Amino acid sequence: MVSDGLLLVTSIIDPLAHENPHTIRLTQIMTLPTLSLTFDELHDTPDSLTYRSPTDVEKSRGLSASLHVDSSDLQLDIVDSFGEFKMKRVWVRTSDDGSHDMELFQGYFLLNIFYGEEYEARGRAPIATHQLRFWGIRQNGDGSGNTGQKLRESTG
Repeated sequence: MVSDGLLLVTSIIDPLAHENPHTIRLTQIMTLPTLSLTFDELHDTPDSLTYRSPTDVEKSRGLSASLHVDSSDLQLDIVDSFGEFKMKRVWVRTSDDGSHDMELFQGYFLLNIFYGEEYEARGRAPIATHQLRFWGIRQNGDGSGNTGQKLRESTG
């Protein structure tokens, strides 16, 4: 298990203070030798069925975590929150000269937030469900042989 993390999703905002996104805490983060995403986690609309993953992703390693609104946000009238985060690598390639790796990730995010009486009194729904399917890209190196610490030092 890995230590906890924070996630800021600007589209998940406090419905009473529209400019304030909730800070989401990832807990129980685990790296898994294989991670599968269900049909519903992969496809949000019928149109998404026409898009294929770049490779066979069933045996890909991945990351799984539990989600909840960070306790620093609990001055708000949030009764409870819970959800899940999944992300797996679906493609990796090393450049022809071996100077850098490129990776593509596919993920799924589900968070339920249960709001208290203050929100209901102002006409807001007591429960908000947020789902997000996403792709992520990571490149290790800059194509000039600079990777890791070297890359951080060379870019300032």
